[in-house]
Amino acid sequence: MALKKKSEQDRLTFTKSDFTKSDFTKSDFTTLAVSGASAANTLVATAGQTRVMLTWTGASDTFNLSAYRVNYSTTEVPATYADGTLLYQGTAVTTEQTGLSASVPYYYSLFTVDNTQDWSLLTTTTSAVATPFANSIYGTNVFPYKTGAQIRSIFIDEGLI
Repeated sequence: MALKKKSEQDRLTFTKSDFTKSDFTKSDFTTLAVSGASAANTLVATAGQTRVMLTWTGASDTFNLSAYRVNYSTTEVPATYADGTLLYQGTAVTTEQTGLSASVPYYYSLFTVDNTQDWSLLTTTTSAVATPFANSIYGTNVFPYKTGAQIRSIFIDEGLI
């Protein structure tokens, strides 16, 4: 293969005709792995009575998935896997935080990590906020994740109202 200098600035420019298939072997190339864990989708935080239930859609590429990680804060959305406080790390797609202060907003972020310790980035669909509410004045709320309309519908279906 003859190299042709095509400029006066010590730059080499090559054209397709400068090479033939026999100029290269497989060992001349390096395979690059795409790094970074595949992000999970759609974190949902549902406030309950002094608790928050978190659910999410799993990552689309689970080949190298090692774990999901949920961090939380009461001041801001944790921007990276190292921010906030660790709530959950594992392979499930749901977790619950209990014993929370009523009327305090809790900010959550969901990350994934692969088996080479590459972490996913935070997206708008992998962060959520929820504000738990206090105990009912009538005792324990037996429907912690239902809206008023849903509870009314249950009472009507059961013939209670």
